[in-house]
Amino acid sequence: EGGAEGFGDGAEEAAEAAARAAATEAAGGDPRLLRFRDVRFEAYRATTAVRATREPFETNVKRPYFHVKPLDDAQLANWHAYLDNEERAGDVSSVTRLYERCLVPCARYPSFWLRYARWQASDEGQGFAAARGVLQRCSNVFCKRDVEVHFALARLEESDGDVDAARAAYAHVADDVAPG
Repeated sequence: EGGAEGFGDGAEEAAEAAARAAATEAAGGDPRLLRFRDVRFEAYRATTAVRATREPFETNVKRPYFHVKPLDDAQLANWHAYLDNEERAGDVSSVTRLYERCLVPCARYPSFWLRYARWQASDEGQGFAAARGVLQRCSNVFCKRDVEVHFALARLEESDGDVDAARAAYAHVADDVAPG
């Protein structure tokens, strides 16, 4: 279980046992202090486990800011793998935060916007309203000339039963985005 660097397999467990014994002795055996220590220790363990799963992806994020220069294929693959990892973990707020963070350097890549909208519309996401917001933001600000994004917004409106909004989105594609 990934001990500290430079320590053997049992060294970390021995250090933990010694720290617990010292804390028990220092606390004078007070059950409230022991319980507090145990809760804090479990929170620490959970946090380090999550950090360990994210660290390989974080080290491969080379550009966390927007730039007009395209990202290389390794960066795009890293973002996709990172998103896959967070989606598997299943925490809605963490996945949403990562998508929003990902969309800063990947704002000009419709595939990330479409993926985010699909996830929002799925059972794991936050529903049609959130997916609509993602696609509207993409089609109105970041990928204004991308036909696929506009069609995705129109299909989403159709699936939600808003025929007038879908018709308007299709008309916008025909008249403004890709006329002729």
